[in-house]
Amino acid sequence: MKDSLWLTTSRGKHERIKISEVYWIEIQNDEMLVKLASKEALIKVERKLKKVFASAFLDFPEIFKVHPSFLINLDHADLIENNKIQVKGKYFPIEQKVKRMLEEKLNLVVF
Repeated sequence: MKDSLWLTTSRGKHERIKISEVYWIEIQNDEMLVKLASKEALIKVERKLKKVFASAFLDFPEIFKVHPSFLINLDHADLIENNKIQVKGKYFPIEQKVKRMLEEKLNLVVF
């Protein structure tokens, strides 16, 4: 099960999430939303477990925190432009202090 994570949703269900299917994770004030390749809707995670699950996602090397509100799966990233990264047509801001780490993680050659 090293390729997946069990989440407790806001509806009290326990759902197994394959990391390869995660596009992005959005952390809001009172909830965490997970966008998956296999589902049209976002999964809402139970609010009291939001920080625990956000940290658990970061144990996977393909998940990267580009901004305090966004974790993305780098395997699904399509484009990096200025201070934004695109995943499946949606743009996410890249926080300046992590931009260099992101470039290194992706082995980018910057001219």
